[in-house]
Parts: sequence; C-alpha cells; structure tokens
Amino acid sequence: MTPKSTPTANNPSAYHISQNKVEYNPQRKNNFILVVNFEDDLPRVGSDDGTTNSEDIISASEAQNQVILTLRSCTTPNVTLGNLPVNRGNSVIKFAGKPEFGDITFEAYDYIGANIKDTLLAWQNLAYNSKYDYIGNARGYKKHCQLIQQTPNGTMVRYWDIEGAWPKSVEPGDYDYTSEDQQTVSCTLSIDWAEMHTPEDFTV
Repeated sequence: MTPKSTPTANNPSAYHISQNKVEYNPQRKNNFILVVNFEDDLPRVGSDDGTTNSEDIISASEAQNQVILTLRSCTTPNVTLGNLPVNRGNSVIKFAGKPEFGDITFEAYDYIGANIKDTLLAWQNLAYNSKYDYIGNARGYKKHCQLIQQTPNGTMVRYWDIEGAWPKSVEPGDYDYTSEDQQTVSCTLSIDWAEMHTPEDFTV
C-alpha cells in the first residue's frame, strides 16, 4: 500500500508538504514591503512654489519611510491582455492583443505624528496642483516602486519592479463620531508596467 506521505498520480495528496519542513513553509500575506522611490523632497499641499520653509517640505527619505512603515495592505501587479480576433470562414481565431496593467491599490494606517496622509496628498499634488490648477510634468510625479514579498524571517522571495506609478486617487478617510476604528488612507496607483523578478536580480 502506498504511504500517505508519498504523492503519486493516483494519490495527489499534500501530506508530503506538511512533513517536509525544509522545502515547504506557508507564505504569509503580511510579509511584504512596498517601496516608493522618492528622489526629490515633496512640497506639502498648499505651500508656495520654491518654498524653503522646512515645515512645508516632506523629505524624500521620510516620504519613503511613511509608505513602508504605515502600510496595511496592497494589491499585486497584474496584466490583462487584449483580444485580437481574426475572422476565418465561419470561425473566429483569437490572438493576444495589447497588454494593459491594472491599478495597484494600497491602504495605510493614519497615525498621529506620522505624515502618511500628507505624503500621499503631496505626491498626488505633483500630478495635479489644485492651488494653481495645473497638471505637473510626468518626470515629477511618476515614480519607480518595488513590491517585495518576504518569508516570515525577512528573506526575499520575489519582487516586482513597478514603473510609472502615480496616485490616481487618494482617499484620506472619513470621520465618524460613533466609531473607534483606526483611520486608514487609501491610494490607487496608475502604473505603466510591472515585472516580477527573483531575489538574485534585486537592485535598489
């Protein structure tokens, strides 16, 4: 009789996973980091152009840390291929069309003393400045991001390079006198493309 721990074509059981503690380990959903590479400081919403007042500036390193440290959840990059139909007699043959990368949505906790809400609104303000009613230059608001998946001990499993990311929408969160829930900030990123890599390819 075939042991339960030995998977075969007729017995595709998962006992071998639970008994092999070296090769298999459950992947936790909470072991990830989203890094947004802010190369320049971010002027706060409402500040004057060219301001040198430190209170009106969020440094690039602080902005990056705010996203990393306050993150609650994040969706994974995905791509949808278009459909290119070709008529052939009484049939239709389908070929792959243009790829379109879906939006990435993440949610962050809003802590008193942290600047996550100000950071995301300042980033969005680079794309559209409501004070002066203008659209910014793409080189200013489009950012390179990396979504990193890890093991529970912090070892990298895989990562995604994300290009051309910018905040399509920022939802600062609502207020409610009847609730004691922690407030969160939601952000939807529009991206140009994303590519998944193995840890050996990782570069900052």
